Amino acid sequence: MTGNIKNMYDKCVTFIKNDSILIDAVVLFIVRVLYSFITFKLLNHTSYFPNVSYGVNLKSYLSLTIKDIIPLITYTAVMLFMLTRKYNVYFIKIFVSILFCLYYLPVNASYSLNQVTYVYMILTTIYTVLIIHLLSVDWKDIRAFLHLKNKFANNSRENTCCENTIVNKKKWLSIFFGALCITYIIFKIYYNGFTFNISISHDIVYSVRAQYATFLDNISGTLFAYVISLLVNLISFITPIYLLYSLVNHSVIGVIISVVTILSQYSIEAGKGMLFMVPIIVFIFILNKLNLLDFGSRLIYVGMLILIVISFCVVLIKGSSFIYTYIIRREMYLPARLNEVYYEFFSSNKKIHWSQNTFILQNIFSDVYAEGPLDIINRLYFNGNVVSPNTGMFAEAYMHFGIIGVMMYPILLNLLAQGCALTYTKIGKCISMFVAVKLTILLTNVPMVRTDFVLSAILSTVLIYFVCYVSQKKRGNYNKK
Repeated sequence: MTGNIKNMYDKCVTFIKNDSILIDAVVLFIVRVLYSFITFKLLNHTSYFPNVSYGVNLKSYLSLTIKDIIPLITYTAVMLFMLTRKYNVYFIKIFVSILFCLYYLPVNASYSLNQVTYVYMILTTIYTVLIIHLLSVDWKDIRAFLHLKNKFANNSRENTCCENTIVNKKKWLSIFFGALCITYIIFKIYYNGFTFNISISHDIVYSVRAQYATFLDNISGTLFAYVISLLVNLISFITPIYLLYSLVNHSVIGVIISVVTILSQYSIEAGKGMLFMVPIIVFIFILNKLNLLDFGSRLIYVGMLILIVISFCVVLIKGSSFIYTYIIRREMYLPARLNEVYYEFFSSNKKIHWSQNTFILQNIFSDVYAEGPLDIINRLYFNGNVVSPNTGMFAEAYMHFGIIGVMMYPILLNLLAQGCALTYTKIGKCISMFVAVKLTILLTNVPMVRTDFVLSAILSTVLIYFVCYVSQKKRGNYNKK
C-alpha cells in the first residue's frame, strides 16, 4: 500500500516537473471549458439579489457552445502567447500565470456567458496581451541597475526561502514585521480588550463590522484616525507575509505573533479575506518543503484544474458546489462580471480621469460625478444591494481614461510588478509566490490607484524594500570594519 502511494506521488511529481507547453495548454483549455459549463449550470437564470441577475441568461448549453466558439479561439491564441513567452524573474512568471487564470480566463468566458459586445472582447484582449507582453520583455538595463540580472535560470540567488536570506536581513525583516504586528495587537487590546471573536456567523460578522464602522466614524478626521488607517492597511498586506516568512525560517515567535495579529484583525473587522490567505500560506509552505516551487506555474494550472474538476463532479452529483460558490464564483466570476458592468456604464458616460477613487489626485481634480463610481454602479445595476461593487484591472483602466487607459494601465501594472519582483526576489521564492497570488487577488478586486491599495500593497512593498536595503548597508559597513 505504501509502495503504491509512493509510486503515485513520484508520477505526480514527474508530471509537474515535465516542462511541456502542450501539457499546460491542454490543462488550461480544459479548465476554461469546464468553468463555462459549471457557471452556466449554476448561474443561468439565477439572481444575485432580488431583481439582480448574475447576467447568465442562455436557452441551453448548446447555445453556450455556439456562442463560445470565437471566444475559445481568442482564449487559445492568448494562452499560447502567454505560455511561449520567456519570463526572466520568478515572481513575474508566477504573477503572469495566476493573473491569466484568475482574471483573463473568466473575462474571456464572459463573452459567451453574458451579453457583451465584441468591442468589449477586443479591448479586454488587447489589454491582457499588452500586460503579458510588457511583463515578458527582457528589461536588461533595468534589471542590471536593480541587481536582477537573469537569476531565474540558474537560481544562484533565488534558492528556497530558508536559504536565500543572510542573517542580518532576517533580523531586520523580523524586527520590522514583528514591531508592526505588535503595534496592531496593542490597538486591538485598546479597541475591544483581550477577547477574540472567531465566529463566522452572518449576524455576528455584520454586527462586528457595524461596531467597527461606528468606531471609525467617531474618530474620523483626527490624527489617530489617520494613524489607524495606515496601520490597518499595512497589516492587511504584511501579516500573511510575516506568517509565511516565520514558517520558512522556523521562527516560533514570529508564527505566534502573526497568528495573534490575524485573529486580532478578524476580531476587529470580521474580514474573511485574511483567513482565506492562511490555507494558501500553508500550501506554499508545503510546496517549499517538497522542493516544488520551481514549478509554480504548472502547479497553478494543475491546481485550477483540480478545483474545477472537483466542482464539476460535485455539481453533477448534488447540483451545487461549495468550492464554486465561495472560491470560483467570488474570485473569478464576480470580478469579471463587474468588469462588464463598469464598461457598460462608462462606454456611454463620462470617464472620471482620476478625479474620484484615486489616491491624493482625487483631492486635486474636480469631481466628474456627484456620486462616487461605487455608488453609481450599486444604484444603477444592483438596486443598492451591493455596498461596494469593487473591481480593478480593465474596469479601472476604462473607467478613468477609456481606450487610452486600456493602453496606459498595462504600463502602470508592469511598473508595479517589476517593483514587487525587485523587492520579493530578495526574500525568496516562497514570499514571491505568495505575494504574486495575493497581489493578483487584490488587483482583480480593488483599483490599483485607490488609497487603500496604495497604502497596503504599494507602501508595504516600498517599506520592505527599504528594510532589505538598510540591512545590506548595515552588513556592508560591518564588513568594512
